[in-house]
Amino acid sequence: MPTKFNLSFRKYTIAELRANLESLQLLEDPHGYVRKVDDNFVHLLESNPSASANDLALILCTDGDTIVGRLGLIAGKVCFNGEFQSLYWMAGFFLDDKYRTSGAGGLLLLHALSFSRHLLAAGGPALSTRKLFDRSGYIELARLRQFVAFPSARPLLAKILGDNAATNFFATALDPIFRCWYVVCRLSLGRQQGKTIIFESVDRFPAELDLLLEAAPGNRFPKRVTDLNWVMAHRPEFNAYLVKRGNRLLGYCILSMKDLPFGRHRRFKHPMRVASLKDHYMVELEPADCISFADFCFSYAVDKNAEVLFCQFKDQVFERAFHRLGFLTYGGSYIHYRPPHGKERYETAEWHLTAGVSDMILN
Repeated sequence: MPTKFNLSFRKYTIAELRANLESLQLLEDPHGYVRKVDDNFVHLLESNPSASANDLALILCTDGDTIVGRLGLIAGKVCFNGEFQSLYWMAGFFLDDKYRTSGAGGLLLLHALSFSRHLLAAGGPALSTRKLFDRSGYIELARLRQFVAFPSARPLLAKILGDNAATNFFATALDPIFRCWYVVCRLSLGRQQGKTIIFESVDRFPAELDLLLEAAPGNRFPKRVTDLNWVMAHRPEFNAYLVKRGNRLLGYCILSMKDLPFGRHRRFKHPMRVASLKDHYMVELEPADCISFADFCFSYAVDKNAEVLFCQFKDQVFERAFHRLGFLTYGGSYIHYRPPHGKERYETAEWHLTAGVSDMILN
């Protein structure tokens, strides 16, 4: 006989989430779906410059008093054909495997769609989730290409030998060789690929950056200085940089270094130190500038003692530079977008997309 479920759906605005934090913790949560929905998380939502107290923040699927699914939402913006509209970033879409055939996943999305707001999801969802997005009217705008460099041999050795003393011993011997590979690739490009742009570390982005961001062309999911500084205020482990040629401002980039615990990464299960390019926007770049950018990202990883570096792009000018410098390509995030109506005109449009699209800039 088919399993009977007693499913219900609970929707919370930011204001309602603040008011119901204590009662939320009384629900059974075997998978930890709301473990991190605490005062800090609500403050993140409240301080979002794109949000208001009445914006939707969380949809829960419960079976009785047990949480079996969740969909988080964070307010943002979309710019299409020069027109700015509000949207929600989908942040944390999870469903207990036992409920995959219950239709609960589709109903979670349907509840979000009922607010007639543009929806944006970015990340590495399973094939079943991508199919669910397709059935629910989402457009797959692109799949970013992820470029990977290994300043250390340890992640690869741990995958083969396990996380043990032998791995640490061989990593110490092989790390100089791994870093030498990047140097060899860099030298092969010749002296003409010199340092052309500079990266200035900042605690907060200045207002003058908005002049560049507001003039950005094309269809995009825009961020202003207030949005970027909101991210930096809630992610102190991130590092922000202005990109300049002399005194001329060309853009920005954000990088991070994080210690991942066991099992956190899908491919490399063992603990590792990961450097990531979180977001970037730059104008007036030449091929040599992209080489300088790759140099900077790799040097950042080495300076932070990172064992692996991840950078994602859609722009071919960056892809060519990172490929020429010996970065490997592996996977990349899918970008799914659901406009409230008129899917066709969005589907055929060109989009400017970076690794910082949607909630990926916060992860």
